Amino acid sequence: MSDDTPEPTGATKTQTAGQGAKLLVDVGPVVVFVVAYNVARRMAPDEAIFWGTGAYMVAMVIALAIAWFTQKRIPPLLLMTGGIVMVFGGLTLWLHSEIFAYVKPTIINGAFAVLIAGSLMAGYNVWKVFFSGVFELPEQVWRVLAWRWAGWFAFLAILNEIMWRNTPEAFWANFKLWGVMPLTFLFALANAPITMKWTGRTEEEYQEWLVTKAR
Repeated sequence: MSDDTPEPTGATKTQTAGQGAKLLVDVGPVVVFVVAYNVARRMAPDEAIFWGTGAYMVAMVIALAIAWFTQKRIPPLLLMTGGIVMVFGGLTLWLHSEIFAYVKPTIINGAFAVLIAGSLMAGYNVWKVFFSGVFELPEQVWRVLAWRWAGWFAFLAILNEIMWRNTPEAFWANFKLWGVMPLTFLFALANAPITMKWTGRTEEEYQEWLVTKAR
């Protein structure tokens, strides 16, 4: 490193550590599931889904703990995901039935879609509540983002149903990491421009922009 390269400040180090912890919490359990599933499939193919599910449950508990210690809170979506993982993962292992593992992503994504869309129809934007501490956006932009994400989660729920019913188990399991994760990243990236454009701007500015656009 060059002598004139500035050293990271304490705030920068903290921010970087926080981003790393968030990435670990968001992606870590899925990575653990895929790795455990593929390792177990080489030794006991018929039991791979159960080993993967057990590993996923342990990883989710660790993710919840990391979120608590690094953020001093557990994000609502992560908490909701963790609860569903524990219930359906427990049923998978207790009843020794793969079906609960297969439908778990459908239930999680479907629940998110219903929660977000239902709150909007009730006049309460839960997506804004979840992320208003991160972004400051006009109300209408929050509504646009909320509807988009509700639609995305509904799409993921339908996609999971198609995948587990029509593809081999190994393909479905690995698609969680190599398919769903990249697709979700690209979807989030596609929504970055509207977020960046309107961050810190007022509702009045957004309404003026709509009027100008309509002319």
